[in-house]
Amino acid sequence: MTVPEISIIIPVYNVESVIGKTIESVLNQDFTNWELILVDDGSPDLSGKICDEYAHKHTRISVIHQQNKGVSAARNKGLDNAKGKYVSFIDGDDYVEPTYLSSMISLIGNHDAVYADVTHRYPAENRATTAFSYSEGQIINLENPGTNNIVNFRIIENGFPVAKLFRRSNINAAKLRFNQALSYHEDHIFVLEYLSKCKSIILTSDASYQYIHLPATTSLSKRNHPAEKLIQAANTLLLLTSNLIGKYNITDRKYTRRLYTILGLNQILLAIKNKNAHEIQAIGNAVRQHRWQFLSLYRPNHLSARILPLLFIFHLEFILKLYFVHPWKS
Repeated sequence: MTVPEISIIIPVYNVESVIGKTIESVLNQDFTNWELILVDDGSPDLSGKICDEYAHKHTRISVIHQQNKGVSAARNKGLDNAKGKYVSFIDGDDYVEPTYLSSMISLIGNHDAVYADVTHRYPAENRATTAFSYSEGQIINLENPGTNNIVNFRIIENGFPVAKLFRRSNINAAKLRFNQALSYHEDHIFVLEYLSKCKSIILTSDASYQYIHLPATTSLSKRNHPAEKLIQAANTLLLLTSNLIGKYNITDRKYTRRLYTILGLNQILLAIKNKNAHEIQAIGNAVRQHRWQFLSLYRPNHLSARILPLLFIFHLEFILKLYFVHPWKS
């Protein structure tokens, strides 16, 4: 078998109603030198069987079945088995337009990655939006980036592992894998760690990736996560963010505050928002550990969220009982 140019990795779990559409969207790509690795993460439904049926029909498709270990373990298994020069990820409940691969492979050249735009689709609301408004062919020189490029194109904020083309040699050289101990923001951490190793990336305005937003009851981003995991993710994000701000000499105070807020500080408080009241002490300790960042950099959208860390800083956790009666709305 010819070595594929691109390895596409799709973690699969409990998506029997949509995985066929996802796979078909790969088969419809106008760039054809690819392999598709489907990692069935112990799906209790018919997802794994559907994947097997496609693999029997198409030699470019392979299926790996494993016990349920989570999306990070599934992506890592795909990376362990990838053969392509480049790697791209797709989620099992999303789909891509025919130009998804060609728009990226045509641009990558000597760059370390291609960042593509993303189309957010909200089926329940019958609407769609574009995420980043990238300029076609815009090069981001990360050895001499210029603050404007990093800020204007929101490079550090783009933590999607999807809608990107990575060099597999870079991933392996840095021994990068998704953190299986985390259940939240592990994908953003992987992307930022990869970015920190890059010399240059290039952007495409093509928004072929269709990111499907599921109802709150099924979407991973809407589920509760243990405070311990959120704090661990927050600590890693804050360190990565601080390092990248320094490395790229980002001096825009407003943007710096935004990065610290959405990449770390929000995650520390998310457990309260998810009403894990028994973990208040751990959250309080984390807030006090990052006291100066909360006081000088934290700029959430809601005033109540600005006040909340102050309660922890001054050891007034008992007041949070009021929150559990009347939680803030977001």
